[in-house]
Amino acid sequence: MDKPEGQGATEPERLALPLEWVDAGGVRIEHVDQFALQRGSEDGTFVLVLGQVDLPLVLGDIETQQERMRALPYVGVRIIGRYSLTPRRLEELMRLLERHVARPQSATTEQEP
Repeated sequence: MDKPEGQGATEPERLALPLEWVDAGGVRIEHVDQFALQRGSEDGTFVLVLGQVDLPLVLGDIETQQERMRALPYVGVRIIGRYSLTPRRLEELMRLLERHVARPQSATTEQEP
Protein backbone atom coordinates (compact mmCIF):
# COMPACT_ATOMS: atom_id res chain seq x y z
CA MET A 1 0.00 0.00 0.00
CA ASP A 2 1.35 3.45 -0.93
CA LYS A 3 1.91 6.03 1.78
CA PRO A 4 -0.26 9.13 1.55
CA GLU A 5 1.60 12.17 0.30
CA GLY A 6 3.47 14.01 3.04
CA GLN A 7 3.66 11.03 5.37
CA GLY A 8 6.94 9.24 5.79
CA ALA A 9 8.61 11.50 3.23
CA THR A 10 12.31 11.97 3.84
CA GLU A 11 13.80 15.42 3.97
CA PRO A 12 16.25 16.31 1.21
CA GLU A 13 19.90 16.03 2.15
CA ARG A 14 21.42 19.36 3.19
CA LEU A 15 24.59 20.30 1.43
CA ALA A 16 27.30 22.32 3.16
CA LEU A 17 29.12 24.16 0.40
CA PRO A 18 31.95 26.60 1.16
CA LEU A 19 31.51 30.26 0.26
CA GLU A 20 33.83 31.65 -2.38
CA TRP A 21 34.21 35.41 -2.84
CA VAL A 22 33.95 36.09 -6.56
CA ASP A 23 34.86 39.15 -8.65
CA ALA A 24 36.41 41.03 -5.71
CA GLY A 25 38.81 42.70 -8.13
CA GLY A 26 35.93 43.90 -10.28
CA VAL A 27 34.34 45.94 -7.51
CA ARG A 28 35.59 49.48 -6.96
CA ILE A 29 37.17 50.22 -3.57
CA GLU A 30 35.50 53.24 -2.01
CA HIS A 31 37.04 55.45 0.68
CA VAL A 32 34.70 56.03 3.64
CA ASP A 33 35.28 58.36 6.56
CA GLN A 34 31.78 58.71 8.02
CA PHE A 35 29.66 56.04 9.69
CA ALA A 36 26.14 55.89 11.09
CA LEU A 37 24.26 53.02 12.66
CA GLN A 38 20.48 53.07 12.92
CA ARG A 39 17.96 50.66 14.34
CA GLY A 40 16.14 49.12 11.44
CA SER A 41 12.51 48.14 11.47
CA GLU A 42 10.77 46.37 14.31
CA ASP A 43 12.46 43.08 13.34
CA GLY A 44 15.57 44.09 15.31
CA THR A 45 17.90 44.67 12.36
CA PHE A 46 20.42 47.48 12.17
CA VAL A 47 21.20 49.70 9.20
CA LEU A 48 24.88 50.55 8.78
CA VAL A 49 25.41 53.64 6.62
CA LEU A 50 28.88 54.36 5.19
CA GLY A 51 29.79 57.68 3.59
CA GLN A 52 32.49 60.17 2.80
CA VAL A 53 32.74 63.90 3.40
CA ASP A 54 31.95 65.67 0.13
CA LEU A 55 33.92 68.89 0.36
CA PRO A 56 32.86 71.56 -2.12
CA LEU A 57 35.30 72.97 -4.63
CA VAL A 58 36.11 76.46 -3.37
CA LEU A 59 38.35 78.54 -5.63
CA GLY A 60 40.04 81.89 -5.17
CA ASP A 61 42.73 83.28 -2.95
CA ILE A 62 42.92 82.17 0.70
CA GLU A 63 40.72 84.99 1.99
CA THR A 64 38.05 84.32 -0.65
CA GLN A 65 38.12 80.59 0.05
CA GLN A 66 37.73 81.17 3.80
CA GLU A 67 34.86 83.59 3.24
CA ARG A 68 33.06 81.14 0.93
CA MET A 69 33.61 78.24 3.37
CA ARG A 70 32.19 80.27 6.27
CA ALA A 71 29.09 81.00 4.17
CA LEU A 72 28.33 77.29 3.65
CA PRO A 73 25.35 76.03 5.66
CA TYR A 74 26.88 72.54 5.96
CA VAL A 75 29.36 70.11 4.42
CA GLY A 76 27.65 67.13 2.84
CA VAL A 77 28.32 63.46 3.35
CA ARG A 78 27.95 61.34 0.20
CA ILE A 79 26.42 57.98 1.05
CA ILE A 80 28.48 55.10 -0.34
CA GLY A 81 26.20 52.33 0.90
CA ARG A 82 23.48 51.27 3.32
CA TYR A 83 23.60 47.76 4.74
CA SER A 84 21.00 45.90 6.77
CA LEU A 85 22.40 43.53 9.39
CA THR A 86 20.82 41.25 11.95
CA PRO A 87 22.14 41.70 15.50
CA ARG A 88 24.07 38.41 15.13
CA ARG A 89 25.78 39.50 11.92
CA LEU A 90 26.54 42.95 13.36
CA GLU A 91 28.28 41.25 16.31
CA GLU A 92 30.26 39.08 13.88
CA LEU A 93 31.31 42.20 11.94
CA MET A 94 32.39 43.89 15.17
CA ARG A 95 34.51 40.85 16.16
CA LEU A 96 36.08 40.72 12.69
CA LEU A 97 36.99 44.42 12.84
CA GLU A 98 38.38 44.13 16.37
CA ARG A 99 40.57 41.15 15.41
CA HIS A 100 41.93 42.92 12.34
CA VAL A 101 42.70 46.15 14.18
CA ALA A 102 44.59 44.22 16.88
CA ARG A 103 46.53 42.15 14.33
CA PRO A 104 49.87 43.12 12.75
CA GLN A 105 49.64 44.55 9.22
CA SER A 106 51.28 41.49 7.70
CA ALA A 107 48.33 39.27 8.67
CA THR A 108 46.17 37.68 6.01
CA THR A 109 42.57 38.34 5.06
CA GLU A 110 39.89 36.51 6.97
CA GLN A 111 36.13 36.22 6.87
CA GLU A 112 33.48 35.33 9.43
CA PRO A 113 31.70 32.04 8.78
